[in-house]
Amino acid sequence: MFIDSDISESKKKVGYYVVNGKKYSNKFHALTQCTGGEYPVWHFNNEVFDKCDFTKNPKDDLYELYKKRAIQLREEYDQVVIYFSGGIDSYVILKTFLENKIKIDGVIVCGTWKLDSKLPTENYNTLEQNKVAVPLLEELEKTYNVKLDVKFKDVTDDFYHYNDDNFVYELGGNTVSPRMLIWNHVWRDPWYQDKLMKGKTCGIKGIDKPRVFIENGKWYFAFLDVLMNDATPSGHLNAKSDWDVQEFFYWTPNMPELVVKQAHVVIDWLEKNCSSEVLKNIATKEARMDTKTYYKHVDPLVYGKYLKQSIGGDRDYYCLPKPIAPGMVQKDLWFHQLAKTEGDTKKHFDVWLSGVNKLQKTIDPKFLNKAENKLKPKNQNDFDTKWNNLKTEYHLHDMIQPTSRESQHIIFGPVGFWSNIYYVKNSKHKIN
Repeated sequence: MFIDSDISESKKKVGYYVVNGKKYSNKFHALTQCTGGEYPVWHFNNEVFDKCDFTKNPKDDLYELYKKRAIQLREEYDQVVIYFSGGIDSYVILKTFLENKIKIDGVIVCGTWKLDSKLPTENYNTLEQNKVAVPLLEELEKTYNVKLDVKFKDVTDDFYHYNDDNFVYELGGNTVSPRMLIWNHVWRDPWYQDKLMKGKTCGIKGIDKPRVFIENGKWYFAFLDVLMNDATPSGHLNAKSDWDVQEFFYWTPNMPELVVKQAHVVIDWLEKNCSSEVLKNIATKEARMDTKTYYKHVDPLVYGKYLKQSIGGDRDYYCLPKPIAPGMVQKDLWFHQLAKTEGDTKKHFDVWLSGVNKLQKTIDPKFLNKAENKLKPKNQNDFDTKWNNLKTEYHLHDMIQPTSRESQHIIFGPVGFWSNIYYVKNSKHKIN
């Protein structure tokens, strides 16, 4: 567990929490310290973004800023590795590097291919990799006439590192999903070790698209911790030596004008083209926000050069559906199911479950999402039916149980915390 001076500089760049004057790199750890009614304060590079004038639209084109960011990373590090899932955020990063002839030292794609022949149905955890990532990488190599150093990292064995319930303080802090532990172990792979031995290395991740909203007739921009908590672990990689670094491509204090530009691009279009009725559902920072519709607008606005999707239209590319809840991710269903039949998996699953129960006991429920926010039950009977089905499917009988629609539980994730909020411009729309 890393607090105060033990938090590395690279980890501070991806955010930390303050409770009673102490800094915590891990959100779960910070929440367990809120025992007297206080709330944690999330710091996300305040010393940089607080000095930015978000009202001024940068002159550079958005894609020129992406190019500058890629060059900046290339010049800062000896080895540049891009985490690629097949998703649009990391795809645009790859396109930016290749289109501008900026060297990439490696691309890493993570999955559980060892399970492909072991599971009774199609391996959900390799669908996006096989259907999207692999074809896209082949297409990019052909288009740009390059041979990328791609590592298809099988992370199956990395699920088996559950030693005791303190593992929860090595997670990102937004979900207790079993897969979150694996990100502490990617660096152990010989391929990644080879990169680390060649000099200062960064793993680039596509965090994240802008969040903008209207309050009291004014447009604002802010960072939300749940969008990036799980992008970087707070365990093994949090060494004070900073020998391995996770870099966010978009949300970076090293080039703040990038997010300022994105905010203006999104706000200017929404302000001009959307009705107040639409905006009240997507231009809000409340939990009721229609996330799906919001990103149907935002993706083409900030990545339009590389997308055929119309603004507000359905995605025209394959992507996996969102998880049922932060702690119940379809990609990890195999781990839950094998715990019923395999002794070694059950041993690690039981430790995972003990960590879940530990957080449920120690975190004030006010910091946890309600069941109704994730399961959307129509009534108590509907909740009972949905939960009993999920409890059986995910083998959660020994977990402290949510009992009603109002239940606040760690399996549904902690509530989000906002960074400082930045004014961008006035709006003609008056929404509550």
